[in-house]
Amino acid sequence: MAADKISIIRTAFENVDMNKDGFLDKFEFGALLRVLDPGAWTSEKTYALFQAADVDGSGNLDLNELLDWMLKTPQEAAADDVTEEEADAVLKAFREVDVNKDGSLTKKEFGEMLKVLDPKLWDDKKIKKFFKAADKDGSGKLDYDEVKAWLEVKSKGAIEPPTEEEEMYTILTMVDGRSTGSLRLGDLIEYFELCKTAGLGPRLVQEVPQDCEGTPDTAEELTAAELAYLYAMVTANRDATGEDARAKIADEKAFCRTWTRIDWDAVGVQPDAIVGFGVFKRLLDLLTATMCIDRPHLLTWFSWAKTSRFELTDSMAEKVMIDLFLKVPRPEQPVLVAPIGSNDFNRLCFSMNIIDIHGRTGIPQGRIAILFQDILKTMPRKLAARQKVRYSYRPDGKTGVPATRYYVESSRRSEKKSIRGKAELSVLMESLFFALPPNLYLNVMDMVLAFLAHAAANPISPSKNLQ
Repeated sequence: MAADKISIIRTAFENVDMNKDGFLDKFEFGALLRVLDPGAWTSEKTYALFQAADVDGSGNLDLNELLDWMLKTPQEAAADDVTEEEADAVLKAFREVDVNKDGSLTKKEFGEMLKVLDPKLWDDKKIKKFFKAADKDGSGKLDYDEVKAWLEVKSKGAIEPPTEEEEMYTILTMVDGRSTGSLRLGDLIEYFELCKTAGLGPRLVQEVPQDCEGTPDTAEELTAAELAYLYAMVTANRDATGEDARAKIADEKAFCRTWTRIDWDAVGVQPDAIVGFGVFKRLLDLLTATMCIDRPHLLTWFSWAKTSRFELTDSMAEKVMIDLFLKVPRPEQPVLVAPIGSNDFNRLCFSMNIIDIHGRTGIPQGRIAILFQDILKTMPRKLAARQKVRYSYRPDGKTGVPATRYYVESSRRSEKKSIRGKAELSVLMESLFFALPPNLYLNVMDMVLAFLAHAAANPISPSKNLQ
């Protein structure tokens, strides 16, 4: 059976390797997937698969790399993971083995070092893969920073590709577990109103840096009726600019912000109107122009409104790490992969005034450590559940990426002592929200923005008794 699979994959590989260089880029990889399973894949949906298969991060796949990935068993995939403890041991050994202190090791030296650390874990095949993935400059040597950067990616717990426009549009068209292929304006308006309850507006711009023009003072507090006006404008003129959108809002906001419900006839559109993918993208452009909120945050908020799956953007995650967990960005360690331990979590709860002995306005002090340990213990399951929710729109209900490529629930993982990475940070904040008494915050988005606002007004200081 394995031989048959190899033959099929090899033939497909050769057919789609158009320039016959022995490698597939992500576009050729997408073509291969469509050969193996016609009609099931689009270029957008191959992103996560390509990232999982491209273990050396080269941007290309050779045949052996592809076969290793496609025929890998769950046990073999789990063995590829590097725990925090293993990562620390590798870095410590690196410094000790670098006798001449030139800051680099050859593949042979590095392999010998790893085998001394754990001869059972580090065989020749794994050393070769490790070295190839870490040697980003192709020098044939590994310096300390190359090893540390690679280990941070491998050990940080979870890698999630950002939500893209096409994926988001497909999710928004889901009704009763099936994609209808089209999005009603009335449904989009409903999701937008839900986003508003979660702080989509000047409040978000105030608390989190946006990668677009504008400030909290120039950001419009757009209403559902104004979004309907923008839709009417886009359908009438696909070339409408951000300046046109701002002028339209300036003309209409005083009138329509008095409405308790949308006057569809006054707007000139109906809730059953179809929002095509092209119009959806144009509306995102105009929302950015008027609300001063960038595309990643818009997509993240819409995703949450539809799926209830909380996802931090990179900029929001960085703010949380720096302002709430007091993590300091350093050249040798990106702030998003800095560890969050029990003391960090305890300090956050104390600083945000969400500790209450009676449990009415917060969490009892004695429950904080227990809650953190429970989050660590259940992290693999929660991460896998996030993937299932995110990709529930797919016909087969699968993520397209084996769960073990992202999250491995093993005896080693269950012993982890800290939170690492954006996905785990998202789970931590979501778990905290659900552990709090009801009605303190409207939703997890509201809670995170409230925390950031509180930290801005009352900067958190390291507490000696929590260190």
